[in-house]
Amino acid sequence: MVEISGKGHWKDESQQRRAEIAALLKASHAVLKYREFKDVARAIFDSCKKLIGARAGYVTLLSKDESQIELLFLDAGGLPCTVDPSLPMPLRGLRGDAYRTGKAVYDNDFSNSEWMKYMPEGHAILENVLFAPMVLEGKAVGLLGLANKSGGFTENDAWLASVFGEFAAVALLNSRTLELLKNSEKKYRDIVDNALVGIYKSNLRGELLYANKTLAKMFEFDSPEEMMQAGILPRYKNPKDRETLIESLKKTGRLNDFQLEVLTKTGKPKNILVSATLEGNTLSGMIIDISERLELESSLKKRVKELEMFYDMAVGREVKMTELKEEIERLKKGLKN
Repeated sequence: MVEISGKGHWKDESQQRRAEIAALLKASHAVLKYREFKDVARAIFDSCKKLIGARAGYVTLLSKDESQIELLFLDAGGLPCTVDPSLPMPLRGLRGDAYRTGKAVYDNDFSNSEWMKYMPEGHAILENVLFAPMVLEGKAVGLLGLANKSGGFTENDAWLASVFGEFAAVALLNSRTLELLKNSEKKYRDIVDNALVGIYKSNLRGELLYANKTLAKMFEFDSPEEMMQAGILPRYKNPKDRETLIESLKKTGRLNDFQLEVLTKTGKPKNILVSATLEGNTLSGMIIDISERLELESSLKKRVKELEMFYDMAVGREVKMTELKEEIERLKKGLKN
């Protein structure tokens, strides 16, 4: 009889270990599966709660000023709870100990403990509780709370909850890192989209892979997406210019201030300077619209020519020729600059 009992006990322990491993694997998969921390935390909490056998619980995060904790979500386990979840939760009591020590704590006689004085009116009945912190760089930044387990919590429960808390901490770190990356990417995109020059990326087939807002506006498109869909081949006024550009890029890998005459969406001609870098089959670089500059240069050249003609006609007359000649030279110098 003893032998049979021993085998049964071993079998129960083996099944428990398998259940624990399965639950931990599920929690680890949740870290990889979900991008939003709230979704990951919920999946980890549900696995932990089911494995340990608690009826209720919640997940909290430390506020930015670290003065209190904020409720991420609450599972009252079907028990009535009229406490407003948006109310602040002071960093005190047993959960405060979990935050301060960075270790899991539990109390199997919570309803009769000193901690009850901190419970707000209308809170769900808590017979026993367990709090496992989420620790990042040696500091608790969140809490996984469980309550109302039949028979009370054990040291093994505390250890398991701590492991689930570690999974949640990793998920929180991933979430915050992704948020930082998103913010950095948004700032970068805002800078690029609103740059003073056109920025592009294309392939050797002539497909436009990226265009910023400045480039789209330069070519009279309503949006970068519209310009990308239209492609860049129709923008060349002389198709041979593209062949020359590509051949030069293949030789040197990089071009600066390559002048081209192009056409906008409405067929309006423009003069541009293209800077490009070729990496594999991808071209990227900047485009500057020099149409107005060329028009100004043409106008200035015309004005200089008129002044030179006037100068030639004025020779021998009583005209302040020195001042006139100085003006011509000044205009010429402005053209060079």
